[in-house]
Amino acid sequence: MALTEERKQQYVADGGTKCPYCESHDIEGSFVEINVGSGHQRVRCAGCGKVWTDFYELIDMEEDEETGDGKD
Repeated sequence: MALTEERKQQYVADGGTKCPYCESHDIEGSFVEINVGSGHQRVRCAGCGKVWTDFYELIDMEEDEETGDGKD
């Protein structure tokens, strides 16, 4: 099955929870490689064997209250 722009958009809208090719929920991602403000991860579907790359973007941050006064 070909990956259409509509299927890509639906995959992203669904939060990457099922294969954009065969719609199987049996997908597995490798480690996430982090760069400045972004990251990416290879993902494989056990249902159809397709492999693709998910891309991530830093959208927010929150202070961790357990870090104390911020002095290192």
